[in-house]
Amino acid sequence: MRKIFNNLLNVVFFIVALVALDKVTDRLDRMGQTTQRLVQQVGYTGPMAGIPSGAPDDIEW
Repeated sequence: MRKIFNNLLNVVFFIVALVALDKVTDRLDRMGQTTQRLVQQVGYTGPMAGIPSGAPDDIEW
């Protein structure tokens, strides 16, 4: 009985993993679209050269 339950549980986990992997591409696509919309709204063009990094000038890393 325990072996049958374990086998059924393994099958359920396998199916859940397949469904989750199937949705990954859709979610990545939606994330990309959301990012594009936010970039357009904010007008972000990348890091600006005039913004300091925050590291002290006299310390050598």
